This record gives sequence, structure tokens and C-alpha cells, in this order.
Amino acid sequence: MPRSWRDLIDERHGADQSLLLRYWKALEVVGLRPAPSLESLQAVSRGEGARVLPLPPYCDVELSVSDETSLMSSGTYKALDACLTVAMVERQGTGRVVTSSGGNLGHALARYCHARGIETFCFQPRSTGYKLDASTLAFPGVHVASADLPEPEIKALARGFAERFGLLHVPALPWRLAASAARAMFLLEAVQSGPAPVEWIAQAMCAGYGPVGIYDCFAALVDGGLLAAERVPKLLGIQQQANAPMVRAWSEGSREIGQRHRRPRPAAYLEPGLYNTDPGANYTRLHAHLERFGGALVGVDGRDYERHAERVVQWLADAGVVLTRRPESDEVLEKAGLLAAVGLLEAIERGHVAPGARALSLLTGGVRASVPSVPAARPRPPIEVDGSLGLDAWVEELGRRWSLPSP
Repeated sequence: MPRSWRDLIDERHGADQSLLLRYWKALEVVGLRPAPSLESLQAVSRGEGARVLPLPPYCDVELSVSDETSLMSSGTYKALDACLTVAMVERQGTGRVVTSSGGNLGHALARYCHARGIETFCFQPRSTGYKLDASTLAFPGVHVASADLPEPEIKALARGFAERFGLLHVPALPWRLAASAARAMFLLEAVQSGPAPVEWIAQAMCAGYGPVGIYDCFAALVDGGLLAAERVPKLLGIQQQANAPMVRAWSEGSREIGQRHRRPRPAAYLEPGLYNTDPGANYTRLHAHLERFGGALVGVDGRDYERHAERVVQWLADAGVVLTRRPESDEVLEKAGLLAAVGLLEAIERGHVAPGARALSLLTGGVRASVPSVPAARPRPPIEVDGSLGLDAWVEELGRRWSLPSP
């Protein structure tokens, strides 16, 4: 039996190689049973690494960044979700899966599923279509529906499609949360290094699966006697003000998200991939973790982003992380990680993070990795879905276009 969280580390694998391979023993600690074996994860792994880099101090706060992008095979931490999902899918012997995504999860799943011969049907907002690249769309067995619909309808369409044609909708909630247990273990190693432990970790939030999974792991380790509660860093959760139901609920002291907290303004999104408008179930769990371990939720707007973003981009470049930009506009392709750092600087200025503290910002995406072997096929454009048909009619139409037989 492990006596410390450090007993859950597989020293044969470096964190720069794969967080899942290094911390696979933690998967059962957070309740994923039966968890995939190390061998099954090794078969699926394509590179899910991370590293911690120092940043310049800000207002007497010592800063560093958890780079969860440049060593991830898909360029975002969603490579962890994809790797674990495919390992679980292979155990079930399923050859076809369906997912809905703001862009990054679908991008990662397409790569991992293609490598293992699993057909993938991905539903994502039209507004994040720029995150797809030609190589992904050229993979055999990858099908994309680009939906000009509200976020809840996109998710309902994906689930209805999976149910209608007897396909597996992925990833299951326990898989998503367990994937972030590997991140929690990595952060524990990182925050315990140096002359003093890191007191704050900052992450941009959408549905909240990542922070909830991280703190579920911390809580399980504390409850199991493997970690002292005072060693758990506080969470600084960041949301863009244009879609900030968690921040609004938190500011009111509410344990649940109500209709008054859901006021999305998609035209004002800084990062369209952070599009979940109703993370109610996750917020309730996150609120409990914040009460137990401490923390705060902060909103940032366009003015905050303009004040701090280029400073952070330069800091990252100086540390060796050059963020990918959109060629047509020169905008940073993935802004969620930047929003975490922007929110952290704002939180320091607003007094949430005191001078003398150590804080770690999570860069969850930003360096889009290239595909080693792009298939020799012409990219297929996504099927465009809009409001001209009802969801049930679109399910039937998509099944016809993708030549799916009725179960």
C-alpha cells in the first residue's frame, strides 16, 4: 500500500514523456476502476508530456508556468483525455466513437483514434473551425460536423447521433476527471520543489473538468492519508467575462449556477473554445473544493487581455515556448492558457494573491504540434450544420451522408 503520494510515481517514465505513463498508478486512487494497465497506455501514448518553466516575478509574486502544450502531441492538454479515452475504448472493443468539442478535444481524439484505427465523429462549433488543420481532416475515419448552433444544441446533437446509430459517446465523465489526476500529480511534484511550496495554481475554465479532476485527486490523496491538506495549493480559476457563469455564482456566494449567472455573449468571446454556458454539475463540485482548500474565481475581459497578453507572450518566448499564431490574422491560436496568466496578473493586482507568494499558471495549449505522418489524402471539409433542420432531422441527414446503417 502506498504511504505517500510519491509512491504513485513511476520513475521509469519522465514527466516530459507522458504524465499518464509517469502517474498511471494514481488513476485507481481517484476511482477509475478498473483502470487501464501501463501496457495499454503505452500502446496508445503519442506524447503527453509537461514541464515547469520560470517566469519573471510580478509585483513581488514569484511566477512559473506549467507548460502543458509544447510536449503534448496535439498541442493541448487534451492529449491526456484522448490517450486515456482511447485506452478505455479499446478495452471495450468499440471501433466507432462520437464526441462534441470546442475544438481541442476533438482535434486530440481524431489523432489518437486514427492511430488506433477507431472511427471518429466529431461535432464542434463553427466558430472554432480554425482550430482544425488539413492533416486532421485528411485522416481516414475522421468525420467532422461544424455546427452553427448554440452550445447546448451541439451537445444534444452529438448525443442524439450516438444514440440513434448505436455509437459510443466519449469521453465518459470519469475518464475526463481521471485524466486530470495525472496533471494533479505533476503539479504536486512541481509545487513541492524550490525553497517554498507554490501557494496558487491558475487555470482558465470552461466546463471545469480539468480543475475538478485535479482537485478530486488532491482530495482523494488527502482522504487516503497520502498528502497533508496544507500542502494542497489554492486554485485561481479564470473565466472570460463574456461567458463566466462560475465567476458570477462564486461572487454571489452561490453553490449552484442559476439562470441569472448564464449570460453568454459569444460575439465578445476572447477564446471561442471556452464555450460551455452551463457547467452546473462541475461548479458544485468545484465550489466544495474551493471551500475546503481555498482559492478564488476571477473574470477577465478584453481590456485585461490587452493589458497583459503581449507581456505574457514575450515571457513565454523568452522561456522557450513560442505560441502558434493564426496565419490570416497573427492572433494566438489558443488563448485559454494566456487567459490563465492574464487572470493571474489581474488577481495579483486586485489583491487576491499577496506579495511574496509563489504562483503557477497552467498553459493548457498554445503550441500546435505537427503530425509526423500525414496521410496521403485530400482533406474533407466539415459538414455544415445549421438551424435549417431540427436536431432529429439533422441526425438522420448526417447518418445518410456518412453512410451509417441503422442499428
